[in-house]
Amino acid sequence: MLFDSALKPKLIYVFRINDAAHSGCLKIGEATLPDGSNVFELAPKSHVLNKAAKYRIDQYTKTAGIEYELLYTEVTLYFSGGTVKSFNDKAVHEVLLRSGIKRRESANWGSEWFETDLPTVINAI
Repeated sequence: MLFDSALKPKLIYVFRINDAAHSGCLKIGEATLPDGSNVFELAPKSHVLNKAAKYRIDQYTKTAGIEYELLYTEVTLYFSGGTVKSFNDKAVHEVLLRSGIKRRESANWGSEWFETDLPTVINAI
């Protein structure tokens, strides 16, 4: 009998929208990788990661006609003490908030937009 793992590999993505309203802000979210992806061999910004991120982002931006620029993707799984562990986008958000990075407050934006730059987000990841 075969069993499927309940742990679905995830990735963190970072994108921006190049307009005045989103100036200086980046969105940090997460997406699920397709089945069969060898996550431990995927480098940040790899084709597989970017494709999965774009698929997720397109789900909520295409119908609104929003154009975005995908800046970064990285797998959330890692080894620690011989155990596979994972983190999510909320963990990255918490690191940013504890570091004094402000969340862009707006009723229409949700909670994943931050007033920051890409190197800061990569360090948080």
